[in-house]
Order: sequence, then structure tokens, then C-alpha cells
Amino acid sequence: MIQYQHSLGELNSFRVSAKAEAYLALERLDQLALLSDWRNRPNYILGGGSNILLAGDLPGLVIHNQLKGRRLVGQDQEFVYLEVAAGENWQELVLYSLANNWAGLENLALIPGSVGAAPVQNIGAYGVEFSEVCHLIQAWDMQQQRFCKFESTDCQFAYRDSIFKSLYPGRFIICSLVLKLRRQPSYRLDYGNIREEIGDQPLSIRAVAEAVMRIRRSKLPDPKELPNAGSFFKNPLVAQEKLEQLLAQYPKMPHYRQVDGRLKLAAGWLIDQAGWKGKRMGAVGVHERQALVLVKYAEARGQEIVQLAEAVQQDIAQKFGVNLVPEVNYWP
Repeated sequence: MIQYQHSLGELNSFRVSAKAEAYLALERLDQLALLSDWRNRPNYILGGGSNILLAGDLPGLVIHNQLKGRRLVGQDQEFVYLEVAAGENWQELVLYSLANNWAGLENLALIPGSVGAAPVQNIGAYGVEFSEVCHLIQAWDMQQQRFCKFESTDCQFAYRDSIFKSLYPGRFIICSLVLKLRRQPSYRLDYGNIREEIGDQPLSIRAVAEAVMRIRRSKLPDPKELPNAGSFFKNPLVAQEKLEQLLAQYPKMPHYRQVDGRLKLAAGWLIDQAGWKGKRMGAVGVHERQALVLVKYAEARGQEIVQLAEAVQQDIAQKFGVNLVPEVNYWP
């Protein structure tokens, strides 16, 4: 049943007060038939609400994906194929994979949000991205009012990006994913300090996941205690020439070479070096322990967070000649 003028204050991790013109809690696939009258209106697909910033009230329809379920749909000597509904919680999925000794998600532990958001953002952490475990996606096309399937190569996955985010925002409602998980792990331990955190423990996917969770808890504030949306900005990518210019002035600047030859910089390091860590602007600010996280200390409008983000972006561009792009999605 579609509801009108629905409050979204408790459905986003910034806990910003805003209303949706119309709202549908999508719990069953047969509810998709209710959406035909909204195909030419703005649509927002809401999952866990952990990677959005409500800059104001939303026109059109908010579709809150609460589809549930998971089942094994295939296996071979190397992989198991697990279908998961888009409304499932991502962290619960990670724990489920660990319990079954299926590898591939351990570095992605404790990422907030729903399963359906994973391909939209191509979520990633500690050297692993969602695209590496994606086999198939089933979605509902709002324009053509039909189901369609996307193989991993169809999704045009890039760093924190996909066709669902950049080319067709709001058009496809992701209903389920089929993940390709390894029977034997292929460990990624050299990003961040995972190896040091594991120490002398026997190496296993559970040990990796627990190390990642300890690291994340030590660095990132809990949105239930201090409203935030996790990492607010993408780590910027620069050419070799630009990196050399920066290293001449900042020899200790962390950087990571990518497969396409570009270099990834640490956005949090740039923001910290510019003096923003712990800085406040009214009721919002940059977190005192992790400069990549913007937080809301008291009641504030979404536009106040936007203004803080823009101030940080302008300062980083002026000091380093580097453009920071939000990882968080601004609505509307």
C-alpha cells in the first residue's frame, strides 16, 4: 500500500528529517504492479538508508526495498552460487557466508546497508569490491514494467559506481543478486593493517572478517550513536604526473596504484592534512577520529551537511588541486 507524506527521519543513517511525497514498503514481488502509475515520476530506491543524504523533501515515490530471502542456486568445484534478496542486511549476509565457510565477503564485513545497495555503489573495502563476487542481478525495470537480468559485465562496475547509479538512477529496482563465493579463500591482507591486526592467529576467512570489524569499529562512529553515512567522499584518482607534483610537496602522502595506471589517494588523509578533522560547523562536523566521515551532532537540516561537504571540497581543491567527489548520494 502506497502511503503519502511519509516521514523518512528514521530511515536514513544521518537521521535527517524529511518527507516523501509517496512511499511504498516493498515486501513482495507482486507489489511491483502498484508502480506502473509512477514510471514517469521521480523514483528513489531506499535500502538501509546508510549512503544517502536527504537534502530536502522528496517528490515522487520512495520504494523501500524490504524483500527477504536467500537460497543456494548452484555450485561447482570452485564456487557456490548464492541468491540473496535485495532487502537483506549486508552484514548478516557476511556472517552467513562465514558460517558456511564460503569466501569472498570477509573483507567487506561491517559495511552498513542492504544487499541491494551493494551493486549500485559497487561497495568495497580493504582491497575488495562487490564486482568481484557478483554473478547475476535480477531487477524490475520501472520504465518497461518488466523483470530483467544483468550479468556482472553488463553493470559497468567502476570505483563506487555502476550503471544503476550513474546511468539509470531510480529506473531499476534490484530484486535479488546471485553471488559467486569461493570454496577456497583467496586472501587479501595487504590493504590497511589487516595483516597486523590478525597477528599470530591462524589464518581463516573468519579471522580476516573479525580483523576488519575491529579496524572499522576503532575508526568509524556508530550511526546509532552519532548520525553519519560512513565514508562521505570517494578516494580521488589522479594521473602519475599529478602524483609526482603532490609527492614533491608531501613526500609521505599515501597512494595506491590502480590497474589502469592511475593512482588512488586517501581522501581522509587530504582532509586531515587540511585541518578539518574534528572541525565543526554549527550542528555538523568532521569526525574527530576519521576525517572521511561527516557527522551530525544535533538536529540539523540536510542542507547544513551539504554546506559542510562543499566547504571541505573547496578547501581540498585549493590546497591540493584535487577534486573530492561525494560517495554519499544526495536526494533529491
